Amino acid sequence: MKIIRQIEVFAPDYLGKMDVLIAGGKILAVEEQLEGGYEGVEVEELSGEGKVLTPGFIDCHFHI
Repeated sequence: MKIIRQIEVFAPDYLGKMDVLIAGGKILAVEEQLEGGYEGVEVEELSGEGKVLTPGFIDCHFHI
C-alpha cells in the first residue's frame, strides 16, 4: 500500500493538493488528508510535491 502526499490532482477537474491511497495497482482513495488506521499493513509514504496526477491519456491519433 502507498500514500502519495500532497500531489496536485486533476480528475479531470482540478481538485488541488490531495493525498492519494494506492493498493494493488488501483487508486482506493483521494482525500485532502488521509489519516492512519492501517495497522498491520505496511504503508510506503511518498511526497507528491512538484508532481501532478491526471487521468490516463489515450493517443487516439491514427491514419487510415
